Parts: sequence; C-alpha cells; structure tokens
Amino acid sequence: MGPFQRDQVWSKRYKSIVVSPEPRVQLERLRYIVAQGCDNNLVSSPLEWPGACSHQALVDGEQTVEGAWIDRTELYERRRSGEPELENADVTTSNTVHLAKLPAFDHLSDAEYQDLMQRLVDGVEKHTRERLEAERKRPLGVQGVLRVHPHQRPKKTKRSPPPWFHATRESFKLLKRAYKAFLDAYLRAAALLRQGHRDVRFPEGCFPSRLPVTLPPPSARARAPG
Repeated sequence: MGPFQRDQVWSKRYKSIVVSPEPRVQLERLRYIVAQGCDNNLVSSPLEWPGACSHQALVDGEQTVEGAWIDRTELYERRRSGEPELENADVTTSNTVHLAKLPAFDHLSDAEYQDLMQRLVDGVEKHTRERLEAERKRPLGVQGVLRVHPHQRPKKTKRSPPPWFHATRESFKLLKRAYKAFLDAYLRAAALLRQGHRDVRFPEGCFPSRLPVTLPPPSARARAPG
C-alpha cells in the first residue's frame, strides 16, 4: 500500500458479489476484467497491458502464470530505520498462479477453451477499435501507462452502486427471493438467541451470531479470584 492510499488491501467499496453459474454471465464477468485497460482508453488491446494479468496466458492456452512479489513493506522499514537499503532482488519472491477454466465452461477441451478466450479478446479489440474511431480518440499506450506514477489519482472516478448479484434478469429475481428468505430466517434465529433460546437453528451456510454476554451476579464477581 502506497503512502497516499486511503484504503487497505481492499477498497472500502469492495464487496463480494455472487456470480451465477450461467455461461453468458460468467463470460461477461471475464470480459469486464479483460477489457478494463481498453475501456479506460489506456491500451488498444488487452494483450498490450503492461501490468500483472493473465490475458496472454488465456489466449495461449497456458495453465500457469509466473510472477514476482516485491516486499515493499520491508524496503520501507529499511528506509525508515536508516538501515542499508535492500535491492529489489533481496526481497523478491517468485510466485506461480494456476489458472482454471470458468466453471460454466469446464466441460470444454483445452483447445476449445483456448479458442473461446481468443474470440473473447478479439471481440474486445474490435469493440475498442470501433469505439475509438467513433470518438476520434487514441489510447494512452503502453509507454504512457508506464510513465504514470502508481500513486497518481484520477481527477474523476466512477462510483456506480454495485449489484447484489451478477446474473440474468430471470436468475436475479430468483436469487433476490432466495436471499430475502435466507436473511429473514437468520434475523428470526438471531432474535431468538438474544431472548435466551439455545436450541436455535440458523440457516445452512451462515455464521451464527454470537451468544449474548451474561455477567455473573455481583456477589459471585466479588468472590472471584484476582
């Protein structure tokens, strides 16, 4: 985390959002990730993005991505304590990320999945090219991206409200009803627990709320050792 960042590892706006098992929805989510650099007019192709990503590995059919993690915290502590500063190589760890197919497309062969990923990237490139021509704009480009300081903040950011789920309209309605039923059951169980009931059944898959704190009577507290 840089010195000018206000958030922690995850932004305050971050939240986990359910993605439905529908193939179209899962592919749309992946396209959203792959197209970020293009949609923000930074590069003209996802494969040009100079930062950490798996786009090239997806179209090449590779199942692993190699990367390096630099312990910036250790470097910062060295500078702050006045100790001799370490070289990046001294605090760099090699990491391997194993890629998996989208669950909805796990039935595809490796060659079929690679073709799907290539078509996804081709579609992003085509859409980006047509949009830039219509808007008469040019992307910042790889060298321009690399020149931007990592602590630089955009003048304006998008703050659209996150959805409850990523799903088709029909599935969204079903998920919303199921979520409401789950929440109602949880709140009823939590209320009973607060009333002193101990045989309460919470909905499957949730974290039950804590038991209410019950202090011993004052006379017992007075006799307690220490």
